Amino acid sequence: MLAGPDSMFLAGGTDLLVSMKQRIRTPGRLVGLGSIAELRGVSLTDDGGLRIGAATTITALTDWASAHSEWAPLGEAAQKTSSPLLRNAGTVGGNFCLDGRCTFYNQPPIFRKRWGPCLKLGGGVCHAVRRSTTCHAVYSGDLAGPLIAWAATATVAGRAGRRTVAVADLFTGDGIQPLRLEPAEMLVALDIPKPPRLVRFSYQKLRLRDTLDFPLLGVSLFLVLDGPTADADCLDARVVLNAAGPAPLLVPEARDLLVGRAPSEKLAAELGAVLGARAHLVGNTAAGAGYRAKMIPVLARRALRDVSP
Repeated sequence: MLAGPDSMFLAGGTDLLVSMKQRIRTPGRLVGLGSIAELRGVSLTDDGGLRIGAATTITALTDWASAHSEWAPLGEAAQKTSSPLLRNAGTVGGNFCLDGRCTFYNQPPIFRKRWGPCLKLGGGVCHAVRRSTTCHAVYSGDLAGPLIAWAATATVAGRAGRRTVAVADLFTGDGIQPLRLEPAEMLVALDIPKPPRLVRFSYQKLRLRDTLDFPLLGVSLFLVLDGPTADADCLDARVVLNAAGPAPLLVPEARDLLVGRAPSEKLAAELGAVLGARAHLVGNTAAGAGYRAKMIPVLARRALRDVSP
């Protein structure tokens, strides 16, 4: 088997090749996935769910979802990933498996010499939080938050065979190794169960520019309503905070807040406060932690307005 501790899988390469140029990643071998047909494509399952091959381009996902109204909100979320050119090459699995990012880490070698190696590079200090013994590199994939909100599961293959795991359970919460994947394991597909009839979904993203940039913050809001009118109550909810730490954060307190209530400005303010209390932001992105913290209630309000009937 070609895959191993010194190997890395290559699909679109839009992030990995940049990291290699910066000498952040230095694999001894690249294992190309482009010729594996099983890894590509979007299809409905027999029970009405959705299967997305890991090597499906993000553009292919958005195009397919836009043609199926039930899944259109997921396609709209995917379309907020990067720029059109990068979506044409970048894959769903590649975006999902993004390494953690940090302004002290994602730099060419000449700049990293200024600070010395951090925890993620084998050093003994986190430059973002100097007294920390754990790495605070921020997980900045766009698609994991929406996938967790849609209750997706992941199929992973390796030497020991295949396993299926909830997407949220794949994340470690450690910036050094964000995903629970062995060196020879690879993501094969992502499966989303058939959604209830009255589903509303919104992904709100904060970034410096309207295209291209990684998220500085993200809020994914998935609601199941008991009716199509503006006063419909919430039957179920999942809210995920993204780019706020080393892993996407599913916030159960937000579900407790939303269930049994109809969307309103008062509820939006309460939701923003709950999300803000769970976020632990660090100043290691292109925007300060204070600004990002102030934007959490703004994104929460936009998301709740977006899903209101």
